[in-house]
Amino acid sequence: MNVGLVDCDSHNFPNLPLMKISAYHKKAGDCVNFAKPEGFYDLLYVSKVFTESLEPVLPACGQIIRGGSGYGLDNKLPEEIEHIYPDYTLYPQLTKNTAYGFLTRGCPRMNHGFCITPKKDGCVSRKVADLSEFWHGQGNIILLDQNILACRERMELLRQLADSRALVEFNGGMDIRFLNEAIIEALRNIRVKNYHFAWDDPREQLQEKFQLFRDGGCGYMDF
Repeated sequence: MNVGLVDCDSHNFPNLPLMKISAYHKKAGDCVNFAKPEGFYDLLYVSKVFTESLEPVLPACGQIIRGGSGYGLDNKLPEEIEHIYPDYTLYPQLTKNTAYGFLTRGCPRMNHGFCITPKKDGCVSRKVADLSEFWHGQGNIILLDQNILACRERMELLRQLADSRALVEFNGGMDIRFLNEAIIEALRNIRVKNYHFAWDDPREQLQEKFQLFRDGGCGYMDF
């Protein structure tokens, strides 16, 4: 089967669902490539993360499947695709020695309207994978979790990141409200360039938490 992939967004960041879809179909023996306008595809996957991204003119195909938060918050990858090791060869420049993925999904913070995570993935942060699901020894890890510190299994997941000895980027930011001495000790063991924090509600008094982080010696922070 000839499978075509369409990334409607900027191509400046790898599309994780398309990498998983590619891996699934290649494992099944299908031919998978980014779709060309003049081609014909038995099955065409069109993915869009941002609602403002425009869908390009699509090639001829036998069947089309659209997905991603840009099309709606209800579509999900089937479990057998969601938990497959991504095909990083789709984005060779962006994924060179770098792994991308989620250890957790969901976020309990619902006091701001700009984030779709509670609606899309639920208002409870829950573990969805071990690091080995999307990391096979790369020197860099870009973690896409929206609130890993709110997850009940956070200490286990932080230990996995520390044991990797990879340089970790918490792309979705960190929730300083959950910070305590045990978490600070775990963070010290992870190689991190810097930490990103969000102060979503200025009415919350979080100065002591930021002071605790600074005194903990975990590294540089911005917010």
